[in-house]
Amino acid sequence: MRTLIAFGLILIGPAVAFAQDAPEEKAPPKVQRDEAKHQEAVELLKKVDAAAKAVETCRYDSTWKPTGFLAERMGSASGRVLLGAKVESAGGAHKMKVTTKIQRTPSAEVAEYTTGFDGDEFYLIDPTSQKVHADIDPGVVGTDGQNARAIVMQEFAHPTPFSDEINSDSAEILRKEMFDGQECSVVHVVYAGGRGEAVWWFSNKDYLPRQREQLFKNPDGERGSWVLTITNLEIAPEWQDKAFALVVPEGYKKTDEFAPQRGMMN
Repeated sequence: MRTLIAFGLILIGPAVAFAQDAPEEKAPPKVQRDEAKHQEAVELLKKVDAAAKAVETCRYDSTWKPTGFLAERMGSASGRVLLGAKVESAGGAHKMKVTTKIQRTPSAEVAEYTTGFDGDEFYLIDPTSQKVHADIDPGVVGTDGQNARAIVMQEFAHPTPFSDEINSDSAEILRKEMFDGQECSVVHVVYAGGRGEAVWWFSNKDYLPRQREQLFKNPDGERGSWVLTITNLEIAPEWQDKAFALVVPEGYKKTDEFAPQRGMMN
């Protein structure tokens, strides 16, 4: 999936920052592929797509970081993600809670936030200001909440999680390797329409993703990537809805004011 969506919002910050530096693109050249290897990878991706669609609730630890030329300008994030059931009355958004440590730029201080959706309200808990921003509008979480969502493996909450990969110009299983205690297939994907490349790590046990590296190249030919890694993945863990409930910490002020626009991780 190439669309970066979570909590009903689009995570546009890093993508926009990169696009602003990119030259005007011409029609992408036709990708040459090995048909046998491509079909082998597509068959795996179909299993991955089915497995991801079956995920309704899960939790995992996660990190997001840039590499290469992007590491000089973008920040990083890590934390814990809880994904709950879909809420049809909220446009199909999933209940979610994300606790995150964020460094907006390589030189910035690390900040901690909790953001989520409890089925009624979207919220951001900010320890620095001791405020809880909560409203039915997902924009209430501000850029801090949007940054926190970088660590979400959004394919777990998407109706067609790997359709872009299945319909890619080229897909190939590069190798198998151990990752977070799982034997994984490492798959390189060239997306259709010149929409970039990615390398995925999929478990050969449950067919779910463990890592995604989105690949980029700047006008000078330097390479970089965004790497999203998840570990300690638990599918359908036992919990109650209170896991997603907004609990206002003692001494904090709850407000429906939108959280500040402080800058994305770029």
